[in-house]
This record gives sequence, C-alpha cells and structure tokens, in this order.
Amino acid sequence: MLNAPEHTQIFSWRGLDAQSCVDLLDSLKQIPNISRRHQSILEEAMFKVAKRSGYWPRRLELQNVHIQMWIGGGSFGNVFLGSSKGELVAMKQVRMPATEGDRALKAFAKELVICSVLCHPNVLPLRGVFREGVTGRLFLVSPYMEKGDLLRHFGRTPLDIIDRLSILRDVAQALRYLHTRDPPVMHGDLKPANILISASGNACLCDYGMSYLKGDFVNWSTASGAGSGGTLCFQAPELLQGDSTILCSTDIYSFGCVIYWLACGSVPYSRTRRESEVIMALARGEELLRPPGQMSDELWTLCRQCLERIPVLRPSAIDCVRRLRGSGMAFTSNAWPLLYPSTVVYSPSGSAS
Repeated sequence: MLNAPEHTQIFSWRGLDAQSCVDLLDSLKQIPNISRRHQSILEEAMFKVAKRSGYWPRRLELQNVHIQMWIGGGSFGNVFLGSSKGELVAMKQVRMPATEGDRALKAFAKELVICSVLCHPNVLPLRGVFREGVTGRLFLVSPYMEKGDLLRHFGRTPLDIIDRLSILRDVAQALRYLHTRDPPVMHGDLKPANILISASGNACLCDYGMSYLKGDFVNWSTASGAGSGGTLCFQAPELLQGDSTILCSTDIYSFGCVIYWLACGSVPYSRTRRESEVIMALARGEELLRPPGQMSDELWTLCRQCLERIPVLRPSAIDCVRRLRGSGMAFTSNAWPLLYPSTVVYSPSGSAS
C-alpha cells in the first residue's frame, strides 16, 4: 500500500510539509478503536517520513524539564538526571557531530518515533523529547531507573540474591514484543549496559539508538565498534563479515551472549582473550566450551542454540520465551568464575578494556 506511487511522494516531503504529515499520521494512529492493521500502516509511514525528513510529531515535545546532574555517558552521548512534572527522569542527549549534517538529526527522529510507539512492561517507556532553549541540545526523556543497568546492578548487589532467570525471561519477553510487531523492530545493540533494572527488579530494554525496522541495512565494514555499529563482542558473526542486514536472528545471537554473561560475567570466547582475539575466534568458527557448573543442561542448550553461527538455526524470541518457562532452566552457581586480567570487560559506554 505504501509503495504505491501516489503514496510514496510523501516520503520526499521536507520542511513544514513533512512536519504536517508526521503530525497527521500521529493523530490518525490514535483514533479510538482503529484496527491494528491500519495502525501498523500509519506507524510504518511515520517511521519513513521521520527517517527521511528529520521531523517527529510535535505531540512528543516536552516543556519544563529540568536538568539536575550528569549521571553517565558513552560514545552515544551523555545521560543526565532530570525532573519533569514531579517525576525523576533520565535524559539521553545524543551527540550530533557537525560533520554528519542532517544525517544525525534524521537518525534521532527515527529513534524518537520508534520509541514513541513501543509499549511493553519490559521496554523502557518514552516520555518525549526535550529541546534545551539556550543550547538547542536534544534529549530523549524516559523514567529514571534508580538501580541502573545490569553492570551497575551486578556490581552493587550480591549475585546470590539476584534473580538472573527472571531478568532473562524479561529480556526474552521484550524481544518477543519487538520482533512480533508489524513492522518488526530489532534492537541492534543488546548488551548488559542496555538492560535496566526497575525498582521492583524487572528488566527493561533501553537505548534504541541502534534500533532497526525490518529490512534496514547497515554497513558493518565501516560502522563497527561501540557506539557506531553495536558492541562487537555481543554482535552476531555474520555482521562482522562485511555488509549485512539487521534481522531478528542477530538480536537472538546477542541474547545468547547475555545468557552467557549472566552465567559467567563475561562474553563467549572472552576468557583470557582481548576483544580482537574474540573476533578472530568467531571468524574461525571456534567451538564454544561450556562454562563448568554455571548453567543447567536446558539453559546451556538454549544458550548454544542462540549462538549458532548459521542465523536460521537460532530460535525465535517466541521460542526463547516458551522454553525459559520450563522447569529445567536454571543458573546453577551463585558465584561467577574468576576472571583473568585479559578478559574482555565492559563499561556502561560499551567499550572494552
């Protein structure tokens, strides 16, 4: 429907025409009792207009948001603690290099619009976008998660009182929600630093700066590395072999890495190795050894299948959710194995040390 010549012309609109178009699509999407099929068509059109024009619905723009303090940052930008309407919020400022021109603004618009349509208990909700008056800086505004990401949470909480299986189930349910949307959404940068823990202990996926709609293309030969093409050691091997398309199966590979990280505190192949050596092990197709005493047979089998080198052999998010409900799934140790000095360790920015 959206590929018909009379419809595709809207994707070339710029300026006020594009703004009016994206506002209209957003309004139509919220008509009461609209069918899911028509809502999907409107959302897909809104994604495309935002991506190509750099405009987003004005409904998402927030006023009277107050920045309080810097709380973190990385290659993607800085995160600040703020307040809005009596609520503590996290404000993610995305860097927009001058050399990128309109490209960075269009990427920001795409991320904003994708986030605005997502609604799931295990996906961090978006409150809106805030433009700082003096500097013109743009921020994505979301609820503040006091417990932080998995790295911070695990660094401050004894392992034996963390329900790692519950966290894993939450992440799987978030992926199932994203992958079964119409059009499907792929996260593209799933890793511990992008999994937040709520006050009640639930896991929420965040940071959709790398989010892709089905069919999006990314040049991994020139966009590899933290903050530009995802974090290498959590990326599927096919993405390290040149140009590729982001698919649901690439998220599933990263999910397998998260399973392994929750069990061991490190990513597959990383023990006693630096990041470059991990990439070489992936390229060679080296067999992944089971970490002794860390996972039940059922959980290890799921982990191995998620980490299959051949994408079509990996389970779907639906299958992961179903299998994680089984009684045999378990982390079998309350302590991570000792890490060697050269093990790849991740900071919240996603860089390796």
